[in-house]
Amino acid sequence: MKEIKPDQFRAKSLIESSNELIKYTDTLTIKNISSTTIFNNYYEAFRQLGDAYCYLIGIKPENHIDSLNCIKNMNINTKRPIKNIDNFRRTRNKSKYEGHTISIAEAKDIRDFKEKCFEKILNEIKKVL
Repeated sequence: MKEIKPDQFRAKSLIESSNELIKYTDTLTIKNISSTTIFNNYYEAFRQLGDAYCYLIGIKPENHIDSLNCIKNMNINTKRPIKNIDNFRRTRNKSKYEGHTISIAEAKDIRDFKEKCFEKILNEIKKVL
């Protein structure tokens, strides 16, 4: 990660994009044909929140790990451990680069994580805006 001047404009844009992706993905029914799209969309929304937070605090993320570490290092109390986000990154990477098929259970798991954590993370990031 590289220190940069905080960038609220970029952060707001990423937050908006993340919210739009969540809203759209929430409309999708989880089934075999949609599980990969749903999983990847939710993962991407969390990554965008991580990027937004990084830019707000003056850090340029160089990869997904940097973005997710910014989220994991936030001091917030959620119904599921924030560190679980790393498991989603690994699952997403297996899907993207190794041909792993995202199961219905995996899509349901990340949706549950989203329902229990997304708003809390988002609200914490908005405090910095």
